[in-house]
Amino acid sequence: MKCYHHPDRDAVAYCSQCGRGLCAECSDAHNPIMCDNCAQLAVQQLVDDYNEIIRKNKQKIRTIHIIIIVTTILVTLGFWGIARSPIAALLTGVPTGIFVGWEIAGIPYGWRALNNLFSNLRFILILPIIGWLIFYGIKLGLAAVIGIVAMPIEYFKMRKVINQNQA
Repeated sequence: MKCYHHPDRDAVAYCSQCGRGLCAECSDAHNPIMCDNCAQLAVQQLVDDYNEIIRKNKQKIRTIHIIIIVTTILVTLGFWGIARSPIAALLTGVPTGIFVGWEIAGIPYGWRALNNLFSNLRFILILPIIGWLIFYGIKLGLAAVIGIVAMPIEYFKMRKVINQNQA
């Protein structure tokens, strides 16, 4: 078999992706051993995967912002309805709304942290339905508490990836 790029040379290796024959020079060009076409496709796939990660991180950050803003508005309006004073509603509703929005936005991150922590927990399979409800109720409460810390950690990780892409 001959090298696909240099037809006058014998193949000493094969492309790990498409199986084309490669000479010594071509087989040393990429690690793992790949032809130029497959190497370009692999690089393009990595770029596409990275861009998809950036897009998803931006979407998650946008969702966190929307949850916090909407919750802050709703809680402030609720305090306005109770207090009947716009100043009192702003002074109490905005900080409370931000905290509640932070907590709600953090629940998925706390849930994920709990899943990682208790991934080997198998006793749940023998619980009756009430046991499931109690377990998931407690897990939801813990996710809300853990999410207060877990969400900002993930938030700043996502921002770091996005900022590195923009630099």
